[in-house]
Amino acid sequence: MDHAAALREVAGVSLVGVCDLDESRRSRAAAELDVAAYGDLGELISGARPEIVVVATQPDARADLIEPIAASEPVRAIVVEKPLALSMAGAEEIVAAADRGGVLLTVGHQLRFTPHFVALQKAIEGGELGTIEFIRALSYGHLLDQGAHLLDAVRALTGGRRVLWAMSQAGADLSPRPDGGGDQAGVPAWTTHHLALEGGIRCTLETGPLHQRSDRFGRGEEEIDDYLDKRLTAAGYERYEISNYAK
Repeated sequence: MDHAAALREVAGVSLVGVCDLDESRRSRAAAELDVAAYGDLGELISGARPEIVVVATQPDARADLIEPIAASEPVRAIVVEKPLALSMAGAEEIVAAADRGGVLLTVGHQLRFTPHFVALQKAIEGGELGTIEFIRALSYGHLLDQGAHLLDAVRALTGGRRVLWAMSQAGADLSPRPDGGGDQAGVPAWTTHHLALEGGIRCTLETGPLHQRSDRFGRGEEEIDDYLDKRLTAAGYERYEISNYAK
């Protein structure tokens, strides 16, 4: 429903149909969105003939859906919810299906387009922070929840550099609220990660309810949802030539 409502706000895009296996959700979508609702993917493709398809299912079911969508004649682009897959093999399968169908494939990492992130990226690209050597990222949501957005943001800030290696650890679920646990994929609620990226850049990542909280969340009179607490800090350096110094 969130994706469908958002699409209706995009200039030049028309919502032509939704698909869900659950009849009650289909009925709700048809009524609230005033759009055709289908219980079968093939019927959606043939009936609505979409050019763009948003796949907002759980990650373990996506690979089987991408193949027929990408092979459909009217489809030109596929937007997939994060995370793309739960394994490297699953991700490669999805990418291969899109390549075979000749369609554009993108993952919904909206953090790249928020004003604060754009400002940070421009500052890095403009050299205002010097040479970046360290990035710290943290979120209340677990690794496959908000952590996926943070990882994408780190790679964007570093020009798409590859992660060379990672060390991770998981802790007990000590969530301050009942919905802070892991999801059905078995992801621990609380994890920390140390990443090494190409070019010598290091990154630490905290994901889960034990992250270092901003003072805007959970304190004071203003009520802000913890899941909105996603933060990035970038540290850089400048080189100075010192010609005269005491030995």
